[in-house]
Amino acid sequence: MAWESKKPNSFMKTVKKDAETHMKKLAIVLDANLVKKTPVDEGRALSNWIVTNGAPTDVENKSIDKAGTASTTSAREFKPVFGTPFFLNNNVPYIGFLDKGTESIPAYNIVSRSIAATIRQVG
Repeated sequence: MAWESKKPNSFMKTVKKDAETHMKKLAIVLDANLVKKTPVDEGRALSNWIVTNGAPTDVENKSIDKAGTASTTSAREFKPVFGTPFFLNNNVPYIGFLDKGTESIPAYNIVSRSIAATIRQVG
C-alpha cells in the first residue's frame, strides 16, 4: 500500500499543521533578523527580503522602505506548504556587496549573522 493512497488521519493533519506553523515562525524570525542587520541608506535593500515557496523569486521590490515594513509584511503573509522548501531572498543588485563587502564597503555579513541569530532564537 503506497503512502499516497492512505487517507490523512488526525495525526498526519497535526504533523502537517505543526510543520507549517514552525516554517512560518522560522520565516518571520529569519526575516526580522535580516531586516535588523541590513544597513539602510535609501531602504531598497531593506524592503527586498521576500519569502516564497518552492523557488526563490526574481522580483525586485522598487519601493523605498527605511523601516522594513514591506519585508516584514511579506514574511507575515507567507503561507508555507508542507514538504516544500521556502526561500527568503533579496534581489537588489548590490545585496552581495552589502553582505560580503568590497574594497570600499565593509562586509556586514547580513545573511550569516541573521542565520546564527535565528538559530539561537528558534533553536
